[in-house]
Amino acid sequence: MSDALATRDPAILVAQTDLPSPVFRGAHMVRALADYRELQKALDESMPDQLMTLDGKPFRKKGYWRAIAVAFNLTVEPITDAAAERSVIGVLDSDGSENYVYTVAYRATAPNGRSAVGDGTCAAAEKQKGRMKATEHNCRSHAHTRAFNRSVSNLVGFGEVSAEEVERDEHGSEPAPVAKRADGSALVTEVGTTIGPGKKWTKHLVTFDDGRSGSTFDESLAKMAIDAKAAGALLIPAFEQKGQYVNLIELKPLHAAGRAGKTNGTPDTIISREQVVRFHAVARTHGWTDVEGKELLAANGYDSSTKITVQDYDRLVDELKARQPDGTPRDDDRPF
Repeated sequence: MSDALATRDPAILVAQTDLPSPVFRGAHMVRALADYRELQKALDESMPDQLMTLDGKPFRKKGYWRAIAVAFNLTVEPITDAAAERSVIGVLDSDGSENYVYTVAYRATAPNGRSAVGDGTCAAAEKQKGRMKATEHNCRSHAHTRAFNRSVSNLVGFGEVSAEEVERDEHGSEPAPVAKRADGSALVTEVGTTIGPGKKWTKHLVTFDDGRSGSTFDESLAKMAIDAKAAGALLIPAFEQKGQYVNLIELKPLHAAGRAGKTNGTPDTIISREQVVRFHAVARTHGWTDVEGKELLAANGYDSSTKITVQDYDRLVDELKARQPDGTPRDDDRPF
């Protein structure tokens, strides 16, 4: 019996040493993540311009990932042959020109020899509908930025998604834009926020379901876009081209959609807070106090004056202009 056991023991010992076992224990990984978060917090505070917020979640831009590469003493280099970066997949809807795509891979290597590869792509169709016109340069540079960020994040950033990557979904595909509506209206699909150095400025990038997008520093426009996105409300945007950038300069509620009721399953258009303020200004012009204006809103089911449909807004403004606060008809025709 003892001889039989002795013959099996070496085999058991060999099998045990071949079992997969982590090099770092749980405590080590927790400490590594804590160290990364500490570095991340310090960089966020010193480089606020490298933060972009989408739907309340922060994403970090290329300057942050380059700082991370320096902090970890990484070597980051492209591994794709430059001649193989470019390919063509069809044509652009806008003008029938080539929809070229750049695909790049980078390798990030740590001093101990560990490495990770990250890839990045960018197509002309993606840049054409963004705030910049498509050019070979900006498509190629965006692909390189995505690949650099991804390789660094794969190696030391615990897989965190960078701001340049989140402009598409994490798998690299984007929902196809809907056909442009004849009235120029669109649904807001995204409102991104970038904060400038020292918080001296805040820029918002508003994207619509028909593929159009534009930037604005106007907080009231951003608030209106956010409210419309939450309500599924159609807006009519106006843009202005400034060099290679597209600025969002105006947003108008789609009054026709409000009067007609629901369109394509979306609720009546919602008037922004600014329009409600204007409602009270109209009320004062026609002899109503703010309190009386609020009472009129409350009598029509609007206990809060932050949201009101276009349909009711037009009707209540007509009521303000047609009668006195005490309910008697108005005998004068004051200008709106």
